Amino acid sequence: MRLTLPYPLGAVTDVEVPRDPRLPLDPLITGADVAAAEVLRLARRVASQLERGAPAPLRHPVQAALEAAVQELQELQEAAEADGVRWHPVSELAPYYPSDEATPRTGARGEPVRNDLYHELTDHLDVSVPVDCCFLPDGYLVQFPRTSLVLSPTGEVRDTFTTNGLRAVGGDRRHLLLVPGGGGAFLRGFVPAGYVRDLEQQRWLTGALPAAVPRCVSGTLPEVDAAVVVDLTEGAFYWTTPRLPDPAEYRTTSACGRYVWDGGSFVREAATGRAVLDARWIEGSTEGFARTGQGWRILLRQEPDEDDDRCYRFESDHPLRLLDETGEVVRDLSEDPRPPDVLALSPDGTRLLHATAEELRVVDADSGRLLEVVADVRALGVRAGRAEPGPAGRTPAT
Repeated sequence: MRLTLPYPLGAVTDVEVPRDPRLPLDPLITGADVAAAEVLRLARRVASQLERGAPAPLRHPVQAALEAAVQELQELQEAAEADGVRWHPVSELAPYYPSDEATPRTGARGEPVRNDLYHELTDHLDVSVPVDCCFLPDGYLVQFPRTSLVLSPTGEVRDTFTTNGLRAVGGDRRHLLLVPGGGGAFLRGFVPAGYVRDLEQQRWLTGALPAAVPRCVSGTLPEVDAAVVVDLTEGAFYWTTPRLPDPAEYRTTSACGRYVWDGGSFVREAATGRAVLDARWIEGSTEGFARTGQGWRILLRQEPDEDDDRCYRFESDHPLRLLDETGEVVRDLSEDPRPPDVLALSPDGTRLLHATAEELRVVDADSGRLLEVVADVRALGVRAGRAEPGPAGRTPAT
């Protein structure tokens, strides 16, 4: 559908108007769609002013804004046709990382070195209380301040490694890709470096990434608070947002590792930069998101309502809610009678993993119904900083 402008702007007499962002995104939303939405809004306002006979001094500011919006739209459309996503060599990120270990490079890096900053910032934490968790294709990952445990579907410990500020991105039944910082176990100090754990051989890999692990990772750069997506295979990156208000509060990668949130406008396909969800309505800190068979599920910590005087049970006093792609609340997790220390969405967005100092349990995301208790966390020996392989117990939901 094309919109005829209320008056010609040079040679431009009409523009393509965007679709309703709540409708299925086919074709995918682009930056040009957003610019066109602004053109549409301003064009309608100018047309209304002309119909009402508004005096010129009132019309001129809106007309100037419309002209600027049309110019921006044309530039975006031309750039999209010529280049698509603008990739840059990963070497351009080197100035943000002065140490050699943190310098961005391709492939799997082998065994991580000790992260002194992480240990300094987490020295006060109780080593028996989880700091992050996630679903794996064949089990679960529970991360404590010092030790990360890989559990089988029945709760046995398959592998252990030092947490060291690493955040899980994704993988297959055998391999797990982790990156330093950017959410979860260590919110600060994102480094676009890939560490791959072989869960069967219990060792770190070096060299090319296994085919099944995500090739793209996302996070915010230190100091400048700018978000990027880095292709660990091609050695390239692109910017997703110029600045996040507080990058430590955002989880920018989806539960499946395929999508990233750009911190202000869209959820994008990480490998291409194509927008797949208009997320401009998001106000709060994203603690997880996933694409389901029918839409999206987004874990969002929001500002409390002014007339809401409840004392929320989570560490933050901001309510944590599960929302769909339109911003409608599916469930208010702040009302959970058994709040987790940390939680994570499953890659398909249908389940939530709850981890506390006592137990690891799986619940239905939308209803909160308990599906199973996977393991007794107290029996895993985390307080001593180590866990031996063996049964940890699994209790079906009753």
